[in-house]
Amino acid sequence: MVHLNWESFFLNVFGTLKGWGGINVGFWVAMIVVALVVLIENIVFWCMKPRPEAEAIAAQYKDHYFDRDEDEEDD
Repeated sequence: MVHLNWESFFLNVFGTLKGWGGINVGFWVAMIVVALVVLIENIVFWCMKPRPEAEAIAAQYKDHYFDRDEDEEDD
């Protein structure tokens, strides 16, 4: 089993173990990984088509939530 020493890898690639603002490079790598996961989840979510039964349910409640009396005033 090959064991990769991350500290030596970062030292060879970046020349230091401190990133921007004096924060450890490992923090920035973890932040990039989290950002990529969130980006991929959003791409998958927004590319999905809604189920037909979900569209039917949404159509039933559309009038209930979006057609409010304009005569009503909130005081």
